[in-house]
Amino acid sequence: MCPPRPASSDPRADEHALWAAAAAHLDDVLAGIRAPDLDRPTPCARWRVGDLLAHLDDGLQALAEGAVGGITPRATPPATAVTPRRVRATLAVAVARWQRLPPASPAAPASRVDRWPVPPWLLLTVGALEATVHAWDLARAVGSDAAIPVELALPLRPAAELLTGWSGHRGDPDDAFAAPLPVPPGASAEERLLGVVGRRWSRPVDTGSPIPGTRPIGSS
Repeated sequence: MCPPRPASSDPRADEHALWAAAAAHLDDVLAGIRAPDLDRPTPCARWRVGDLLAHLDDGLQALAEGAVGGITPRATPPATAVTPRRVRATLAVAVARWQRLPPASPAAPASRVDRWPVPPWLLLTVGALEATVHAWDLARAVGSDAAIPVELALPLRPAAELLTGWSGHRGDPDDAFAAPLPVPPGASAEERLLGVVGRRWSRPVDTGSPIPGTRPIGSS
């Protein structure tokens, strides 16, 4: 069973736009990750940069499959097998496949995850949330001050509350998202979203890694 779809005047357009913006943001961060960064710790408990890249690659492959109707469960690849370049290539495939399905088109039927139908709005919302939050995780891990854009943080917070509440996240150390944390009064949209997924905003540690710039998805 899926969670109820959030109310929106044009939810399909919203979800496609969110996913596209989140993918571009993630790609910018991935472009700044280098081989020496792969063993750095991340805000995800027990996960280093290489582990998080493997998790992202697996999730993005599933999202790409979802655009054409079905997702096959698979084992997450070993962290040593996944590079930033590979994740960017997988991201580019997922973006291209969903771009072929217009937001208001009925051409995207419910995908099947194992045997269960999952509607496109849910796949895109989960994809946008994972891309956005894990981009922040990676940025902090490599010392980048890349912030979550407010146009992502604001709409994704209620989606994060819905999805984490429905899926029953309880802060298992192996979860990509931890148990929610309180945020102070006057917190920014970024801090509020991070609190829902169990992160505290902090300044990045300077590691000497370059701050990513903007470029087309998948380009070097």
